[in-house]
Amino acid sequence: MWKQTKKIQLKGATIDELWNTHSDVKNWSAWQEDIEWTKVDEVVRKGTKFTIKPKGAPKVKLEVVTFDKPSTFTDISYLPLAKMKTTTKMVEIDDKVEIILEIEMTGLLTFLWKKVIAKGILEGHLKQNKDMINYIIANRK
Repeated sequence: MWKQTKKIQLKGATIDELWNTHSDVKNWSAWQEDIEWTKVDEVVRKGTKFTIKPKGAPKVKLEVVTFDKPSTFTDISYLPLAKMKTTTKMVEIDDKVEIILEIEMTGLLTFLWKKVIAKGILEGHLKQNKDMINYIIANRK
């Protein structure tokens, strides 16, 4: 097993706005530049299964395993010979929201997938969340 955590604090959006955008799986590709599309056939909640198509990579099946509004969203990606559990936690701290990303990988090919996928997700955590806030601001009514 391999596990790593990354924390950031950001301004510009409320915890509810961040939660609503992050849990809106069908629109992840609108603010995540590394996702080509997502396919989800039901309302997202614990147990929801969906598919994403990362740019330049094969489709990946995922399942939501924690859905605790507005603080914790966890999904499991089913990779060849490995599973990647990704947890996003959001906590209000004064006028900011702390976003904690935790990735845990298990399986025979953990050593490969942590290099190919997980390290990039962790390194891009700040940029991805700034992109999400820009998306929120651009789409406020």
